[in-house]
Amino acid sequence: MAERFLILGRAGSGKTTFVLEKFYRYIKASATEKVIFLLPTHSQAEHLKDVIIRKGPVSGFVDNGIFTFSQLAREVLEHRLPGRVVSELEKESLLKNLLEENSPEFFKESWKYQGLRHALLRFFKELKEDSLYPSDFRARVDLFAGKGGLNAPAVKEKYQALADVYSGFQQALECERFCDEDDVLNAALRRLEGDGAVLRGKETLLVDGFHSFTPVEFRMLKLLIQRIPNAYISLVLDPKSSDSPIFQSCREVYEQLSMLGFKEVLLTGSGRFSSSKTLTHVEKHLFTKDSHAASAEINDDLEIMEAANLEDEVGQMARSIYRMTSEGLARFSDVGVILRDVTSHYELIEATFAKYGIPVRLYVKRPLIESPLVQTIMTVAQIFTTHWKDGEHVRKVLKSPYIKSPCNGLGLPKEEIDQLEREALKRGFMTGSESWTKLIQGGPWPGAKGFLEKLTELEKDLSKPKPASAFRRWFYLLIDECIILPGATDASNKDLVKKEAQALRTFLSVIDSLVRIMGDKPVTFSHFMEELCYAASSSSYALKDRRHDVVNVIDALEARQWELPIVFVGGLLERQFPRQVSENLFLKDRERRRLKDLTGIKLKELLRNTAEEERFLFYIALTRASKRLILSYPAMDSRGNLNVPSFFLREVKRLFSPEGFKNVSVKRTPSDLIPDVKNVLTQKDLRNFVCYHLNAPYRKDGDKEMRHILARSVYNNLRTDDPMLVEDLKAAMGTPDMGDMGVHREALKEIFPLYKATQFRDFAQCPFLHFSRYILRLKALESLAEEGLNPARQGEIIHEVLMRYYKNKEKDIAETFKGVFAGKTRGIRIGLNELRIKEEMLQSLTELVENDRRYEALMPLRPGYLEESFGERGIPPLVIHDDKLGTIRIKGRIDRIDVADIDGERVGLILDYKYTKGGLTRGRLKEIEEEGVDLQLPIYLMAARECLGVRPIGAQLYQLRPPERSGILESRVKRLCPSLPERGSFFMEKEDIEAFIKHSKGHILRHVNGILSGDKGVSPRDTQNCEEGKCEFLDVCRFEKWSVGRKGEEKDE
Repeated sequence: MAERFLILGRAGSGKTTFVLEKFYRYIKASATEKVIFLLPTHSQAEHLKDVIIRKGPVSGFVDNGIFTFSQLAREVLEHRLPGRVVSELEKESLLKNLLEENSPEFFKESWKYQGLRHALLRFFKELKEDSLYPSDFRARVDLFAGKGGLNAPAVKEKYQALADVYSGFQQALECERFCDEDDVLNAALRRLEGDGAVLRGKETLLVDGFHSFTPVEFRMLKLLIQRIPNAYISLVLDPKSSDSPIFQSCREVYEQLSMLGFKEVLLTGSGRFSSSKTLTHVEKHLFTKDSHAASAEINDDLEIMEAANLEDEVGQMARSIYRMTSEGLARFSDVGVILRDVTSHYELIEATFAKYGIPVRLYVKRPLIESPLVQTIMTVAQIFTTHWKDGEHVRKVLKSPYIKSPCNGLGLPKEEIDQLEREALKRGFMTGSESWTKLIQGGPWPGAKGFLEKLTELEKDLSKPKPASAFRRWFYLLIDECIILPGATDASNKDLVKKEAQALRTFLSVIDSLVRIMGDKPVTFSHFMEELCYAASSSSYALKDRRHDVVNVIDALEARQWELPIVFVGGLLERQFPRQVSENLFLKDRERRRLKDLTGIKLKELLRNTAEEERFLFYIALTRASKRLILSYPAMDSRGNLNVPSFFLREVKRLFSPEGFKNVSVKRTPSDLIPDVKNVLTQKDLRNFVCYHLNAPYRKDGDKEMRHILARSVYNNLRTDDPMLVEDLKAAMGTPDMGDMGVHREALKEIFPLYKATQFRDFAQCPFLHFSRYILRLKALESLAEEGLNPARQGEIIHEVLMRYYKNKEKDIAETFKGVFAGKTRGIRIGLNELRIKEEMLQSLTELVENDRRYEALMPLRPGYLEESFGERGIPPLVIHDDKLGTIRIKGRIDRIDVADIDGERVGLILDYKYTKGGLTRGRLKEIEEEGVDLQLPIYLMAARECLGVRPIGAQLYQLRPPERSGILESRVKRLCPSLPERGSFFMEKEDIEAFIKHSKGHILRHVNGILSGDKGVSPRDTQNCEEGKCEFLDVCRFEKWSVGRKGEEKDE
């Protein structure tokens, strides 16, 4: 028996669940080809498919049966469309050409404006949605005139002009065998009307998510209802609340469907809000006239936030999500953000959420021209349209990470481009390609030279007018030979690569559209570029995102099928949500009513319909949350002017008592942009907090201590070389003299329960360097400014690769490196410079392994200890006793010890990796022995024997670029391995090594005594290390380095 039910109910009553249960039956029976499940938009259809895949009754669901009207139309037509479906760009181009050749007098002055052409296309779409084609529209216009609707001459001219342009536009489409989406829908409607056998095999029709239909959609729906035995259509509507303005946008559809003999099923449950009385109250009483609504209690399930500005609003959303997910209160997929217009906010949301590590999926089309890859391609082309006269275009292209070097197929090296740019600036204004050709000749920039030479070759093909298809081939050649997607093979860059690849596909499709539009007529490259710039600026692209655990950002129009525990509804300002209502450019609402009365043309009255739809969408947005709802708006715009909150918020406020509403309202001011202690979540928060309070008046108690702590915190989080901030830091720290720190020796002992092996090197170089790094614990300004693959991270990767390779006895160093590099650089954007560093690191590691194999053939030692720590991980520290200083404990980590059993004794050779240049020279060895400038190797010698039980027979620095060893070796090593290379090795007898260690112990005691005495004097041992780029704390050094001696210069002499 046929079933036809109208599923009615308020939001959250289970309508979609009801319809889905019907669909699940067909999934279980593997019979989805017998059902039609209609949804309003493509993104809603994709979301529902995702829900079914994750929560449906069976795995491996094939998405048969789910359609939008557009997709169903293709099914009805069996994909035999009335023509090639044209893009919006092609439609506008056709209209532009039509008006340029033969514009009616009424549009003579205005047709050149893009806005007017868009308005005309929207009007034609509205007519086609009512199946009114040019002949029908002209007949209705004549009928309108005959009944006195066109009394004024200007009105008559307008209607005639609209009819003429509409007729010419449709003829242009049909002449080219083109059609648009509305033509496809109307063709499907005609086939349904003319062929009763179409879709006869279908058993069930399911319709969900609609609150209105266009006339052509409703006619198709009526035919489907007549043809398919079972039909279930859901509507958000409560028949008992007939006076509620929420449901006015659905009421007309409800009345039309009721006349088709549907039985009504009213769902009265509120399962979605069962855990929240507050959200249940909002859903039940929003936009009602219930005088008792304000008596309800309110809890923190609802929050209304007035943010300081738009950036603060989005930032507070991100911070709330970060806190909830990090504390385990929610997953990312539990959270949604609903906006009336995602397009105007998506960049800010994407950037802000990324700062907090929040994965986000945005249902939005992105402007094509904003793609960095597309911008690079367009800028390359503009070099030729400006005849190389705009040097900024050339420099911008050379700096782009998307430019391919002809030398190696990778990007252009940054250092090379920087040198070339400096040279170009020295030469002044660059005019023409000859200037650039002369510049690159003989310079140390092979990559840039090859690229610019390639451009001059490509320019030769642009000298004469050609068909647009020839310029399409030229662009394909340009992209193939000059463009690269940086980091395309790196997993950490997959999102960026995916985005740019989609932008490139769209860009190429835009060029294809232009070729079809422009035909075979020869045009100049400049003319083609004008059209391409216009087309690209009018085009957009969307990304497919199949991730599950993400925060979804949704347009209110798309929110009907969504149900989420936590929902943010943002941008609640007048003219934004609700949108500003404006009448149609051509036909005002008054004219639309007269047309309907006199001719039967049913065009929407925009003022009334838009207001009803905005209320309905606000209701839908608020009812997507099942546990927590946060409403927000920015108090000020970007200029500091006050915004007007949405009057919809007044409707929410009316639902609660003034005191209750106040308790859930948060009002933020510009001063709140500095978070308080409990809201510090990120390093930026901490820096802002400290900088703000450093400049605030101090309390009298503990003033000096507070200044010291805050100044240190400022510096630790400082990411700028602003000289004013540096001066403020010096003032905040005070002006200490060369005397004692005023800190007790015992307090310093507490700071250093364990000394680091590298710590004594810094103290020997300069006590102030040691004071800054180990007592104040300042972080280097330069290292904080570095991002990405900095030297410290490179060192981590090198050490990890070698440890894994030798510990696990892996066969291929390249595979080991690949795995470690991917893990250590996760989250880092890999550009051209990083790719170059990556190749250098792999080459160094490969050469090191080969070098080790040569040593293994000469020595019996093999890697035994790798990244071995002492003073932690259960290994005791190195202990030195002194009568005055007490017990000194030292910790450290030895990169590698090669070991062997020789003459019944476990011996080892210590190796310390150095990724930077510099080995152990005879002069350096003398400085270690006499002055204790770098005690790392002697400390490792002692630790190997006393902490690890290995008798050391030597210690070497192992330089990686190129691989080369240098250090001290016991003389018997030479006797055991006569073929061992002597370069860089200093052979010593066992007694001499013991003496070397004894001297080093004395230096350790001397350094410890200096540290505990509070020595922080600026007395660098080598002033050459006090130059820019060598000393990390030069910007806070408070003395003239040249006034304390010039050991470095004397040494050079």
